[in-house]
Amino acid sequence: MTSDTRLAQDPSLPRSRAFLFGESVFTTLRVENGDVYFANRHLQRLKESAEWLWPGTVGQIDELWSNLKPPGKNGVWRLTLFAMQIDRKMRVEEIPHLEIDSSWSEGLPMSASFVAKTVKAPARAKDWPAFLKSGDYLARLVAARHLAKTEIPLYLVNDEVCEFLHANLFVWKDNQFLTPPTGPDVLAGLGRERLIEVATQLGIACVEKVLSVNDLKAAQSVWAVNAVRGIVEVEAIDAKIVAGHALKESLQRKFFSRT
Repeated sequence: MTSDTRLAQDPSLPRSRAFLFGESVFTTLRVENGDVYFANRHLQRLKESAEWLWPGTVGQIDELWSNLKPPGKNGVWRLTLFAMQIDRKMRVEEIPHLEIDSSWSEGLPMSASFVAKTVKAPARAKDWPAFLKSGDYLARLVAARHLAKTEIPLYLVNDEVCEFLHANLFVWKDNQFLTPPTGPDVLAGLGRERLIEVATQLGIACVEKVLSVNDLKAAQSVWAVNAVRGIVEVEAIDAKIVAGHALKESLQRKFFSRT
């Protein structure tokens, strides 16, 4: 007896490599009053990701992008890029056809503060590009499975503090922002890029530095930053209360400013 699933389809039909092998990349966009924030930066991320995963496909991205339209006026829009292929070979031997899956969450997310807990996570491959945002969260979710529902994981890789789930880390210490350098275990997030840009415009130093748990303990303020929520304050890490920051609201307004 066979079941009517995607795997049981006619073998001559194209297959989604995202479905077969988990091979996909995505980007998550903030849409407010019909406007997409940081649209060009999201487009560039998809182009870099496509060319790294499937060489020769970058030319397809502009056409795919031009046919996209936000499903609503205010919400969170996730775009997942994946390749189609006839066979089920583990490696792509020819330039595949790319497609984009669009999903939508109505309403803008709140930027409320949260409580974090440090969690040890496995390291990614050394040649993993910092721009690549893929659905490889299972290993990290498994590492954080014991956390309470009210806690957000802050990942440690080889005893270095890397990033939150879905957000980059910024620490305020000695009148400057510290943030881990990007690499295999730290995403070059668009929100990270934007905050550094805004802070620099205001004359506030942002320093890339490998951070330890001791750096967290000495932090005066801690922020989680991404391109959808902007700046989110962290109230506590590992049950240690962290103070707020007087610049948070002004930087948040500048973060999402069109001027």
